[in-house]
Amino acid sequence: MTRTIGTILFACTLAAGSARAYDSGLDLGFSDGTLHGWSKPYFDVGGYPSEHLAGMFRDADGHYLLIGKVCTSAQCATFDIGIARLLGSGAFDTSYGTNGYVRTPQDLLGNVTAVARDSHGRFVVVGPTAAGAAADVDFGVLRLLPDGSYDSTFAYAPPPLGTGGGRKNIDFGLGGGSNDYPADVLTSAAAAGDYIYLVGQVSTPAGSDVGLALLTPSGQLDGGFGSGGLAHFNFGSDAAPLLSTPTSLAFGDNLLVAGVARQNGGDPQFALASYYSDGHGFDITFCSNGMCGGGNTGRMLIPATRDATRPFNDLQPRVVVENNFLHANIYLGGTVIGYAPGSSDLDSDVYIRGFDHYGRDLPGFPDFSFQGISHGWLNRLAVDPTSSPPVSSGLSTHRLVYAGTVTDGNGGGSALVGRFLTGNSPGPDLYFAPGSMPYVTLTTPHHPGETHLEGTFSTILFDGPHIVLGGDTYYCCSNTTTTNYDFVAARLIDDAIFADGFDPSA
Repeated sequence: MTRTIGTILFACTLAAGSARAYDSGLDLGFSDGTLHGWSKPYFDVGGYPSEHLAGMFRDADGHYLLIGKVCTSAQCATFDIGIARLLGSGAFDTSYGTNGYVRTPQDLLGNVTAVARDSHGRFVVVGPTAAGAAADVDFGVLRLLPDGSYDSTFAYAPPPLGTGGGRKNIDFGLGGGSNDYPADVLTSAAAAGDYIYLVGQVSTPAGSDVGLALLTPSGQLDGGFGSGGLAHFNFGSDAAPLLSTPTSLAFGDNLLVAGVARQNGGDPQFALASYYSDGHGFDITFCSNGMCGGGNTGRMLIPATRDATRPFNDLQPRVVVENNFLHANIYLGGTVIGYAPGSSDLDSDVYIRGFDHYGRDLPGFPDFSFQGISHGWLNRLAVDPTSSPPVSSGLSTHRLVYAGTVTDGNGGGSALVGRFLTGNSPGPDLYFAPGSMPYVTLTTPHHPGETHLEGTFSTILFDGPHIVLGGDTYYCCSNTTTTNYDFVAARLIDDAIFADGFDPSA
């Protein structure tokens, strides 16, 4: 099947005669053999050509591994876990599985919500699953070997006591419908093996809480974490709990959980909490003594509104920390939907906020929090590990890369990638793209004769002088009227040395 080459659309053009170079162009040496700057795996199982990427990783041999949901029936009522392996050049690795592809049947309900990869190269896949009664939804955890098969040593319990090797169901059993939905997963290597941390929304009689779970390397609940391997808390106070929906988990000084919180019928707002990594309560140094503007030690609410008189929605935040040092700064990114001041039109924008490890605003925030990207949506935020190390003042200059979508207001849009500078003078990196723009939009590739509808990036990798982005391309329609999704990967040049020898973003 032949495919057209995706195009790159810069927000502005570079002034003629400028000597300054920028580092956000597609790496045209990255190719699947047809596309340049792109690689587009597609499974197209049984005439149901829709796949949704959940994670992308790089192994020690330089392969790129793309893993996600591969539909096997109409409207994706059933699906497999699909893994595609690319060579470092972007070509399909035909030595892996069948021509570079592996499919693994699974028993999750509707979606793959997150994927991690441990120090042994195994994939930890999470999503909602049913346990017994159809109305009871639990955290579902699958561990796959690098070849895509189930790891029979993980959570093994022969029927009828368990689900057999490779699968684990986690039920918090707090009442309120007993429906528990996982949101994110992290792995942590230790001498005994790789531990698995999970976060998600768990039902309670009062509404919903944040649920945390820790699995041992063998896939059993760790009895030293929380209560029997489980913990839960609310983004609100004990006296006034809120509907709490976590979306992201990170390792800081402790476990950092980002999400949204709202009262019944109210508008959601960002929330951030620091919880001890043993599952035994909030980090008492985070937001203590009202330093975050509230009275709840260990957690904060972050009302991000474009027009304070007309708040609307704060959605899907991600949390990251700076790399490799104690008391790292914390960055939260998400999407804010609302009315721009003086406007009657609903719009969305990318939002980034920085905090120190105590939860206090970093200098420059929140003034530079909104990125000014009309119809922008953030799916992922990452710290560039090639950024400069911490300086003696405790502040450091890091480059944050965000990825997502810019919608066109008509059901379509383009993939988005941009960069933000931290440090003493935080703000958008105006040397990321031509025209002094901190972001670019990319039209993802699609098949000849079909119409591109939308592209989105949802994963970010840093590979030497490159930023590698993974996501979905969404297009319509060749043999049927059904819209189709495929995995897609793009590689951008991210050199720190510019044409005149000066890196203005360092």
